Amino acid sequence: MASYNKPSTNKKNLGVIIVTTIFAIIGAVCIIIGYGNEFLTWLTTFGIVIVVLTFPILVFVLYHIISDKIKEM
Repeated sequence: MASYNKPSTNKKNLGVIIVTTIFAIIGAVCIIIGYGNEFLTWLTTFGIVIVVLTFPILVFVLYHIISDKIKEM
C-alpha cells in the first residue's frame, strides 16, 4: 500500500511561538524602560499587559508540542 506523508503542523506552531515570543520580548522591554521613569509609567503597565496576554498562548502551544513528542515516543 502507498504511504502518504502527513502534513506538518509544526510550522504553524513555530510561527505562533515566534510571534508570541516577539510580543513577550516587546512587553519585557516596555517594562524595563518604564520602570524607573516617572514620565512613562504607562509604559510599564502596557508591558505587563502584553506579557500577561502572550504568556498563556506560549504555554498552550509549548504544552501541545511537548505532549505530541511524548505520544510519538
